[in-house]
Amino acid sequence: MGKKLLDIMRDKIRFKHYSMSTERVYIYWAKKYILFHNKKHPKDMGKIEIEQFLTHLAIGLNVSPTTQNQAFNAILFLYREILNTTLQDQNIQALRAQERKHIPVVLTMDEVKNIIINMKGIYHLMVKLMYGCGQQRRHHILDVTLSRNIKNAVEKSNIDKRVTAHIFRHSYATHLLQNGTDIRSIQELLGHKSIETTMIYTRVVKELNKGDIKSPLDF
Repeated sequence: MGKKLLDIMRDKIRFKHYSMSTERVYIYWAKKYILFHNKKHPKDMGKIEIEQFLTHLAIGLNVSPTTQNQAFNAILFLYREILNTTLQDQNIQALRAQERKHIPVVLTMDEVKNIIINMKGIYHLMVKLMYGCGQQRRHHILDVTLSRNIKNAVEKSNIDKRVTAHIFRHSYATHLLQNGTDIRSIQELLGHKSIETTMIYTRVVKELNKGDIKSPLDF
């Protein structure tokens, strides 16, 4: 029965001229929804089962908000277009997936030092400026050759991180925070409009210090 239902859903998606990627996503999530509830037919399920499935995606699978919304849209399509059931008045309340904040890669102070030592000429100066002042803008003509020189210096320094020019800006902000500079000053130095943008570096420092927390008794 499940297979037949999904075939009907596929035909409907194609009839509406949806893209192939949308078709794949909708069929995938409709199938996952049915399998999650032990192949129970969707006509015998509703608000509670949908909420359980969407909450499972957020908590059990830790999906992104975008992915959770894709799954919800697929289920809405299944009920609206195939089962002729509207869910608009159901007030479906699933636990929403949390937006993941990307934590930037940063270098240690020793890693920065080793990279700078292995840079030459104008690139040596540029990297010192990026790390020493957080400068964001560079002349675009030098971008490719700067990246190549950074890569070579990273290899010479035996650093196992993907280092780009922007990482020196991240490292600059992180090291300032580690050395006691207040977050508002760092916001001004980086030119961030919102303090929320700068606050990501507090998470970086927290990750870096995770294994170094000691009891005051140890001091």
